[in-house]
Amino acid sequence: MDRHGRTEGLVFELIELDHEAPTASAASEQVGCPVEDIVKTLLFEDDAVVVAAVLAGSDRVDRRKLQRLMGSTSLRLCSHDRVIEHTGYLPGGVAPMGFYKPTTVVIDRKITLRRSVITGGGTPRHLMRIAVDDLIAGAHATVEDIAEKA
Repeated sequence: MDRHGRTEGLVFELIELDHEAPTASAASEQVGCPVEDIVKTLLFEDDAVVVAAVLAGSDRVDRRKLQRLMGSTSLRLCSHDRVIEHTGYLPGGVAPMGFYKPTTVVIDRKITLRRSVITGGGTPRHLMRIAVDDLIAGAHATVEDIAEKA
């Protein structure tokens, strides 16, 4: 993750945790912030595409919306092995950028209401605090409404 930040000219803070935090709620407990302040990255795939969905830790992906955006009818969560193969990151620590393989990244529009967010930092023991504009630019992401409505 550090290498990607320097290469892209991004500014971020890498946060090392005392214990692994494989979920947004576990990360929020260790950082001492609401789970809504943590942003998670989930990978979905079908036979033709892999997409990273980036959204608030308290939100759920609306798979129908994501499928429509990707022109798919059968997106499913990537397996543990596929996450590693595609991103180079362990599940529970997936950063929203710097993937091994080219990946479409879609960030939920609600994220843009914040100035900065805390994301996975590449391992289950690392997080990254980054400005939302830098996140969008560094991930080469599109911004769409992909979270389920409450």
